Amino acid sequence: MATKWRNKSAAAMLSIAILYLWAISLYAVVDLWQHKKYIDKDYYFSSHAFADEIELFSNLFLSYHITLKHHSERTPQEKIGLQRYNDLKTKSELAMKEKQSSFMQSYAVKIDQAQRSGDTNAAALWTEERDRKIAEARKLNDLDFDQNIQKLVAYKDQEYAGLKHSLDIRSNDIKYYFRNVNTYETYTNMSPVPGSLQELQASPVYRASLAQVDFPSIDPVSPSLKGVSRSFANSQLEGVMLIPSDAKGMSKFQTDNAYFLSIRERLLKELPLGAAGLLLGAGGWIYLRRQGMLEQLLPGVRAWWCRALPLELRAAAGLMVLVVLLVQVEPQSLFYLPPSGSQIIQLTLTAFWLGLVLLHAGGAIRLLHPRNREELRKEWERGLFRTFSRMGRESWAHKSVLFKLVCLLLFTALMGLLLGMMIEDSGPSNEYALVTILTILLYVLLVIPFILKYVVAWNRILQGTEQLAAGHFEASIPEQGGGQLSRLALQLNRMRHGFQQALEDRTKSERMKSELITNVSHDLKTPLTSIINYVNLLKREGITREETLQYIEVLDRKTDRLKVLIDDLFEASKMASGAVELDYDKVDIVALMHQALAEFSEKIEAASLSFRINASAPHVAAMLDGRKTWRVFENLISNAVKYSLAGTRVYITIAEQERGIELRMQNVSAYEIVFEVEELFERFKRGDQSRHTEGSGLGLAIAKSIVELQGGELRIEIDGDQFKVIVWFQKR
Repeated sequence: MATKWRNKSAAAMLSIAILYLWAISLYAVVDLWQHKKYIDKDYYFSSHAFADEIELFSNLFLSYHITLKHHSERTPQEKIGLQRYNDLKTKSELAMKEKQSSFMQSYAVKIDQAQRSGDTNAAALWTEERDRKIAEARKLNDLDFDQNIQKLVAYKDQEYAGLKHSLDIRSNDIKYYFRNVNTYETYTNMSPVPGSLQELQASPVYRASLAQVDFPSIDPVSPSLKGVSRSFANSQLEGVMLIPSDAKGMSKFQTDNAYFLSIRERLLKELPLGAAGLLLGAGGWIYLRRQGMLEQLLPGVRAWWCRALPLELRAAAGLMVLVVLLVQVEPQSLFYLPPSGSQIIQLTLTAFWLGLVLLHAGGAIRLLHPRNREELRKEWERGLFRTFSRMGRESWAHKSVLFKLVCLLLFTALMGLLLGMMIEDSGPSNEYALVTILTILLYVLLVIPFILKYVVAWNRILQGTEQLAAGHFEASIPEQGGGQLSRLALQLNRMRHGFQQALEDRTKSERMKSELITNVSHDLKTPLTSIINYVNLLKREGITREETLQYIEVLDRKTDRLKVLIDDLFEASKMASGAVELDYDKVDIVALMHQALAEFSEKIEAASLSFRINASAPHVAAMLDGRKTWRVFENLISNAVKYSLAGTRVYITIAEQERGIELRMQNVSAYEIVFEVEELFERFKRGDQSRHTEGSGLGLAIAKSIVELQGGELRIEIDGDQFKVIVWFQKR
């Protein structure tokens, strides 16, 4: 007995050792397969990592030397673009015209009254005051325009300086020589400057370099560089980039190449290690087979496994274990030196899962052997597929009502025929009597309960329909069984739910209508009441000129507020009705957002906020109505300024995707959001329910309508105090 136990222990220990050896071999094989390209010692210079660095440097080179050439000598209009300069100028002039018109209208009545009363001095004073305010407004408007231009120019200068700095810091990693084939102008960071490309290619510097990248090239080192090659060709440039082998300091290319070579060295060490583990494990397995030790270990496990699970579940479990094994294998983390406890745990888990995979594979091979066909048939018969097939054949609840009615009528006709034959025949035989009695018994036991079941179900459906017609939508109809009446009950319950939802929607619509009237009355009444009060104050006798001017200033502010409310309400109504003409043009969304933020710079600073823009590209363009899209950005930024927590950041992400452009604006709300998200798109709805903040409550409604009219989408997501607005613009 002790000898048998020792044999089993030795077999178990040897089996565990085999699993560990095969696990090591599996890691080595997977690592070699995943990184087989690294076997080539020059693989780095044909990899995506190398191509990405070359593409980045090429874009910097072309932007600095070609796109922004002679940037410092350009006029402000040329730096920011003539079209953009003219747009800013036009907008500034329109704003000034609106201010001038406002002053003209506000002083027209006063001047007219003074002239009619014959008070020429007062008329002259009003005229002088009006002209003075117009001149001051024009001066401030021109100053604001000049400041905006200066900011944009400074931004372009900073962008240009950034390009130069990026090129300078990479000059140690890449040496380049390019010449314009038309003008023969040379661009290089090499010293001394080569006389020609042919002279450079014959020089020791060229031959000693780690890699040479020619542009333009018909067959670049990577397919991703074909676009860069076309850019060089379009710019009439030809030349070469060299990766020096003796770069001063820490070269990015040398570091990455050394990393790729370290992977190659690791793979070359893993190859004999994996082969040794595979051969030693195979030798141990052959020894166990010849000694008959495997049969001592596996029969009990196999018997329990076969009794516990059906055939299909065992197959699914085997696939799951295989997937877990493949996920578990992470070669890079196993071969780090020095070994650690986590690596031992990782190897142990892999050996465990590998053992389960081999157990499943061995069971499948044994079951598929020709001599075990009867056992396979039995396993198949007690499997899930055959079990469910039998259950499906035994159940006929899914049959149609017509089929069941035909069966019922045939059974009833058969019973009536047999009963009539028994009655009419004066001497019925015992066989007829027995068949008739059995038929009646089956009819009573099967058909009558079937009919009663359908009658009860029909009565329940009828009662539920009557309650539904009476408006009692809370009562549902029981859905019992799987027959046609159950499907009818299901459809009626869906209708009940639809009616209930429609009623709730109508109630909500009435509530929203009432709130809309209340909010409109409140928001219009507040400035109107102030206007009436100050007009009454102006009617009093004995008020001083300073008081008059003060009252007039308040009236001017309140009328402007009232005008904004009415304009917003009118625009929201136009947007909702769709009676808006859109003027589509190519709009740079990133530039438009920067421009909108520049307009709000003072309010942003006053609100102690910091805006951060992250764009997938410096210029993201789409066919949009520029003015309407500006209004969307203006409303979104205004909401963020008014409702963001002071001292926080507002993040704006602009991403160009395959089907469209997505803009995300995320901020931390200063107010607790205790209502549904969709309510924010209702008119006169504010994030500040106490209505302490200024605004009409129409901003998001107008923005959503503008975006949808242009074929886009605007939605809101709330995560705690995180408030996110997602705008999607369609590409045209």
